[in-house]
Amino acid sequence: MPTPFKKSDRTKSDAKRADKNIKACPTCSICWEIDKDASTSVCNKEKNLVIYSYYEDFPTYGKQLKECPRCKIKLTRSYV
Repeated sequence: MPTPFKKSDRTKSDAKRADKNIKACPTCSICWEIDKDASTSVCNKEKNLVIYSYYEDFPTYGKQLKECPRCKIKLTRSYV
């Protein structure tokens, strides 16, 4: 009979998953991730849309630094 997971095991697992999936933007200091559930819904999948979730008040410690899609668009549209 398999042993059930303890609550602390699930919490550690969620924290590791968050560290892996959630990125921190060095430009705007906002954390973001690809919303896999919304991106894989039928209507968004047909249109090849990728949905992002943004977290303003989220700790950036331990997160991978990667520029968010908003900042990438701002940088490509800015005039020199």
